[in-house]
Amino acid sequence: MIRICQLTKLELDRMLPLFLEQTRGFEYNNWTRENFLSDLPDKWLLSIFAESDRKTAGFSINSHKEDALHIHYFFVFKEYRKLFLGNKMLDHCVKIAKENDLSRLTLKCNFENYKAVNFYFRNGFHIEDMIPDKKLYLMVRNIG
Repeated sequence: MIRICQLTKLELDRMLPLFLEQTRGFEYNNWTRENFLSDLPDKWLLSIFAESDRKTAGFSINSHKEDALHIHYFFVFKEYRKLFLGNKMLDHCVKIAKENDLSRLTLKCNFENYKAVNFYFRNGFHIEDMIPDKKLYLMVRNIG
């Protein structure tokens, strides 16, 4: 059974060793403990984690930017990637955004992370801008 929960600072503190272990070596995002724990606008209200059969399976670190829920780090643990967990997590992000009167989801994705770019395209995102020197797309999904 899949369950999506709010990621509070207390929960993140408890799960941080697992998050660091699961993301170690991920070539497109090298967050440290400080990155995970930094405060951002509404981060502890908008961030989520996913469980499958009571085991942590992924997370989305989010904040409030302008009129959007901005996804800073979206990650599904490798053993759960074939279960459409990412889709469920994005659907939950949309739900949270609507509950907080936000009209879109935004994120930055590395040009070379083809699987992620295609995943976001399949889930209604489009490229709004590029940051060539950092090899990033600014991607947006309107939820109006």
